[in-house]
Amino acid sequence: MKHTPEPWFYDENRPANFYSDDDTGSIIGECGRYAFVKRSDDERRANARRIVACVNACEGSTTEDLERLGKDFVAPLINLIDQRDELLTAITEAENIAVDSIRRMRAAHVPCADLIKRTESLVQVIRAAKGGAA
Repeated sequence: MKHTPEPWFYDENRPANFYSDDDTGSIIGECGRYAFVKRSDDERRANARRIVACVNACEGSTTEDLERLGKDFVAPLINLIDQRDELLTAITEAENIAVDSIRRMRAAHVPCADLIKRTESLVQVIRAAKGGAA
């Protein structure tokens, strides 16, 4: 049997429930209402939010892959996000240095048109790598 397709969502007005994103907006599940151990409303809300976040984060992955890989599936992704953030900081600094170098060369009337052109190309590459961010 196939699970309800993503995305799922969480509604603050009915915080222990989570829903599908189909036309009906039907309830997929409810956290803790009939559990053997009563859960606080806050814990039920937190559980529903976590379920929705996990399901949506795993969109495109098969249940079999998730069962096979378990937590080893997520840890490398978190590491990649951290590395991406560090790299973005480094290339932003490189961009700032390159832009400042161009400005200084032009202000000093340094006869190095080729270096300015190469530095401007570097800035374009950096900006493209950053997704066009300025």
